[in-house]
Amino acid sequence: MSRVFKRLYTVVGKVTFDNVKEQNVNGSAWVSSLDSAASDAEKTDPRIKHLKIQGAKAHQSHTDPNDPKPVISVQYLNDLMQRVRSEHVHEDGTTKSKTE
Repeated sequence: MSRVFKRLYTVVGKVTFDNVKEQNVNGSAWVSSLDSAASDAEKTDPRIKHLKIQGAKAHQSHTDPNDPKPVISVQYLNDLMQRVRSEHVHEDGTTKSKTE
């Protein structure tokens, strides 16, 4: 029997999945990677309730110039809208903790 995981997090802020889809050549792949990263984060840390996408367009990391892959920066927020952690999400679904 397979289990279905219901997404509990909500996307907050000005940037939506639709914005990401529209602003990137492989927009659907980016949205899938963002959703997967947020779902994984939510499973590993029950404090995470919201996803805030920092910008719709994938870009070279400003905080990690050695990262060769384009990234979309995200914040994971708790129910009080306080940041729990930040990550860079890559198109291939890999993530990297963002150090600020």
